[in-house]
Amino acid sequence: DQFIQALDWYKQAYDKGARTAGLLNVIAYIYDRQNQKSEAIRYREWKCFERTGGENVNADFQHQRNAKAARCL
Repeated sequence: DQFIQALDWYKQAYDKGARTAGLLNVIAYIYDRQNQKSEAIRYREWKCFERTGGENVNADFQHQRNAKAARCL
């Protein structure tokens, strides 16, 4: 499948430190297409985290992460 091949290629860039919004969107899109919603959300959250500077990381991180992801979707 071309999506799997593309995902492998994009994840290599991610593993080497690439974190552009475009890359994270493409990875999330591919995971969505494969019906792997939790992985898609993970990359969308990371995009939002990068965009907002990663503020508000504390003991209530899960709640803040969910709220931040909702703002970014």
